[in-house]
Amino acid sequence: MEKFKPFVISGASGAGKTTLVDRMISKFPELERVITTTTRDPRLRDNGEMERNGIDYHFFDRAQFVQDVGAGRFLEWAEIYGNMYGNHVSEIRRIRGINKSALFIVDIQGLIALKRNLDSCATIFIYPPNIAILEERLLQRGEKMEAIPIRMREAYSEIVTGREHSQYHLINSDLSTAEREMAEIIAGELEGIGASKYLHPPSLELYARPIK
Repeated sequence: MEKFKPFVISGASGAGKTTLVDRMISKFPELERVITTTTRDPRLRDNGEMERNGIDYHFFDRAQFVQDVGAGRFLEWAEIYGNMYGNHVSEIRRIRGINKSALFIVDIQGLIALKRNLDSCATIFIYPPNIAILEERLLQRGEKMEAIPIRMREAYSEIVTGREHSQYHLINSDLSTAEREMAEIIAGELEGIGASKYLHPPSLELYARPIK
């Protein structure tokens, strides 16, 4: 019997969603991360090796990407700083073929598009604990000081939209706790019972204080 279940993970900038997704892939053999398709060139990874086609990304030239967009072969896509990114339907076929469930990690627009285009997907939105810690995380990530107010406004907008369009809500205050809670959500969905304790979003008051 097919076990396919799509999980769509999104979150505000600085919420720590990528780390949590990596841990879920390690924890659940039933999950397979969806490999994003892009038109940008391969880059050096943190370990000094080049990104690999079909492992880190699917690298398309622009003409091929545009052709597949026109043919309806992307579940969602966007152009960011001159490069195109998207989730190709071939990834769904690949993951179904190995009898696993798909784990997407996307931005807000990707969340909305995948929710519209995928039947029975479970959507999980990751939040920072509050606006002060969000600012601290953005600085630790190397954002320039002058860019912080812009990034904070963008993150607040992401949180507002994510609250509206997500089924499950998870605050990443502590990585080990957030990992355990996300595992509870995923396990509940894989078992068909859900995880009702995570259905309620946090208050926007946590993120709405004036930015200095």
